[in-house]
Amino acid sequence: FAVQSALEDGWSIEKVHELTKIDPWFLSKLKNIASMRNACIQSGGLDKLLGDNAAERMRTLKLNGFSDRQIAKYTPGNSGEAHIRSVRKSLGVVPCVKQIDTLAAEFPAQTNYLYMTYAGNADDVAASPYFSASSDVLKGKSSERSKSVDSFIMR
Repeated sequence: FAVQSALEDGWSIEKVHELTKIDPWFLSKLKNIASMRNACIQSGGLDKLLGDNAAERMRTLKLNGFSDRQIAKYTPGNSGEAHIRSVRKSLGVVPCVKQIDTLAAEFPAQTNYLYMTYAGNADDVAASPYFSASSDVLKGKSSERSKSVDSFIMR
């Protein structure tokens, strides 16, 4: 927390590296987060933060790991996480499901290793009947719920 606070207070990456010996590449990533957080705090509100290219700016925040809750916390004058989520969804900024190709495209993958990301425009796989988008809850027997997600969601 002290390193992030130092970067948010304007310390240079070089100074923090000198004192902590943390890799400058990693510190540059933390500095980027600090800069984005400060931009949210100093924005004067969500409308001003997002500006004319709202979808692109919201996607940038999400790509950099900001949750709806964090955006709500750091942006003055909004009505909370639910409001940020509503705005984000109305802008069309939603995550998509991507599949990791474990066989390097040599053969069709038999097992689905999936992840969700904002760095994409379309899902790699179709939705499963075991997942209800409206409730965000996996459906099935309790013994099935204990199976790993990658084998349960997509069969």
